Amino acid sequence: MMYEITPDKCSFNLIYTYSKEHVVDSISVEEYRRDLSLALAQEIVKRGIEYQCVVPIPNTGIQYASVMAEALGLKYLDIFRRQKVSRTLGMATGERSLYYERFLSRVEHEISHEKILFVDEALISGTTTTAISSWAQENKIKSYSFAFASPPMINYCPLRVIRDVDRRLDPGVNSGDVDRKMSELKAELGCDDIVFLSSRKFSKIVDSERRCTLCFSQEHQDC
Repeated sequence: MMYEITPDKCSFNLIYTYSKEHVVDSISVEEYRRDLSLALAQEIVKRGIEYQCVVPIPNTGIQYASVMAEALGLKYLDIFRRQKVSRTLGMATGERSLYYERFLSRVEHEISHEKILFVDEALISGTTTTAISSWAQENKIKSYSFAFASPPMINYCPLRVIRDVDRRLDPGVNSGDVDRKMSELKAELGCDDIVFLSSRKFSKIVDSERRCTLCFSQEHQDC
């Protein structure tokens, strides 16, 4: 990177913080996110696991999930749509866990027979993903997986935009450990699959030559 790292160069702001109407480098944020969603849909097809519906993780997953459902020809099911959801990134981990426990306990929707693909923009601390996994198991969901429109976020943000990251997928010195750690995380969450957008595709879409991607990991899967 040949630029000063400033908030306007932050790729996470692009995928999470900005409103979809915001324009960056003459391109709307909505268009960036659509391209990320379509690329992620391609990854889903490559995995060969069939789903019956796509469910957004509130509220940041809505844009990504709706595009993916259309691209995959699947039912889009926003089971959380009637709930008022606050953004939880600024909350402490314990506070965030309690928030989602209370929030998910109020969701009423019969989807136990569905094979669900939960979608969000990124796996950050893992708190939300863990809460939704617990909810899915308690509601006897037949089958569920997670998909994220970015690579694993395992490095601390130099701008402190993100203060809490999930270290469970940190490859450390040996990036070959990622497959093992992915298997461990899937077992921990009780899900069928966890799909991330590859680093190469993510970097190309957000233009890593002009935008900081330091919070994301090394390439971890074939493209």
